[in-house]
Amino acid sequence: MLYILDLLMEFFCQCFIDARNLFESNGHLINDFKNLFSPVLAKIFNLSVMQGIFPQDLKIAKTIPILKPNNDKQLCISYRPISLLSIFSKIFETLIAKRLRNYLTKFNILYDHQFGFRPGYSTNMALLDSMDTILENFDVGNKVAGIFIDLSKAFDTLDHSILLNKIYNYGVRGMMFDWIKSYLKDRQQFTYYNNFSSSMCPISFGVPQGSVLGPLLFLLYINDLGNINNLNCKPNLFADDANFFIQSKSYTDLNNVCQNTINLVEKWILANRLTLNIDKTCYMLFSPALSDPSPNSFQLTVNNTVIKKS
Repeated sequence: MLYILDLLMEFFCQCFIDARNLFESNGHLINDFKNLFSPVLAKIFNLSVMQGIFPQDLKIAKTIPILKPNNDKQLCISYRPISLLSIFSKIFETLIAKRLRNYLTKFNILYDHQFGFRPGYSTNMALLDSMDTILENFDVGNKVAGIFIDLSKAFDTLDHSILLNKIYNYGVRGMMFDWIKSYLKDRQQFTYYNNFSSSMCPISFGVPQGSVLGPLLFLLYINDLGNINNLNCKPNLFADDANFFIQSKSYTDLNNVCQNTINLVEKWILANRLTLNIDKTCYMLFSPALSDPSPNSFQLTVNNTVIKKS
């Protein structure tokens, strides 16, 4: 059956457009001729799900480097890689993502304070929730520390084996588990610049950039961050950004609790093979009284590196 699926996809690509140029497909064209495309795509998609196999021709990413504003053109780090995927892949992923999201909602699997990539959630909601936490503690005379954790290239570096293990534990099994495993496996990319294409390179880590399903898979990867054992607060998450708000009556106790929180989060990051971005990780102190400055001795560290106060 794998052979039949590959043949179908290859035939479809050759009939309509070459696999390397699937990225140029026009959505309006597909919509205008949906009566022609739909039966073929439906056959491929249904066969793909039934066999738990994602078509190999849809695993190719076309990466275009875009120069960041006011950066040196001669430096590679001055460019932002934009990944383009086949429009047929995005149509298929949209169908799968809708069903996966319905499953996660039905069984209330996603962390309550995850505000990213979820319908009905936004940065505004995350901000309001954070403000409520701070103001409620001010009402009872507590001092509050906000710790803002930044992960380095989390979407691009997550470990597939850990992700699949978490997905399995959340109840995604059988053919759908096999399909997601196939979706992540053996992906490739090439770079396109000034009308030249590089050779193909394998992608062994991360969720596919520019994909529809990738952000949802990432939410499952980071979902248990808010349920770390002995964590004394519920963090607010927006995708890979995590904010921890900790309260106490005294700065001494607040310092100790904050450091313990950072130590627990650091262990979680290491266990999940992610990397903390020290340069963008910081903390803030909030006090109900403007005349109550924090002591100079207040300090938070990660691996003996002091976290900056913002």
